[in-house]
Amino acid sequence: MPGIERVESLADLAPGMALSGTVKRIELYGAFVDIGVGRDGLLHISQLGKPNVRNVSDVVKEGETLTVYVLKVEKDSGRIQLSLDTPPSTSWDSLHVGDTVSGKVVKIEPYGVFVDIGAERNAMVHASELSDGYVQNPADIVKVGDEITARIKDVNRGKKRIDLSVRALKAEAEKEDLKAVDEEEDTTPVPTA
Repeated sequence: MPGIERVESLADLAPGMALSGTVKRIELYGAFVDIGVGRDGLLHISQLGKPNVRNVSDVVKEGETLTVYVLKVEKDSGRIQLSLDTPPSTSWDSLHVGDTVSGKVVKIEPYGVFVDIGAERNAMVHASELSDGYVQNPADIVKVGDEITARIKDVNRGKKRIDLSVRALKAEAEKEDLKAVDEEEDTTPVPTA
């Protein structure tokens, strides 16, 4: 968890920062929090750290001091979006097809495994992407708590899905090994007649 930072202006703010703030006003849709930049940030009802909140005042009170995280800063309009939830360590913008990521297996289903890679949502490795051969049960290949490395196969920001492939990473590693062996063989002098 990042330490609480001190900022003095809107220009100092960046997504992911942890700040101390005081609840100034509560509305039906969220609370306005003074974070010391001359402009209150909005702590939307969906960012209160609890599911299905009906009344903002059930979670926060006016005058209460909170630790909030900056979700988004619109410097031209002066809007600041805040959250009580610790932001993910990996943003959607940093995820790209073809990148290699590591994470911990957190759930195993008959159709695949879910891996925590530090993103907002867990990524999934389909059973067919766990190994070269047929995988009847993903639990035969990995266990909950195992660290795995995989290649990002697809990122769907709309559906908030991240698909991974261990098989693609293994195939690439084998291709590199074959290439290295070929290069070694090429360096040996060939006798001529």
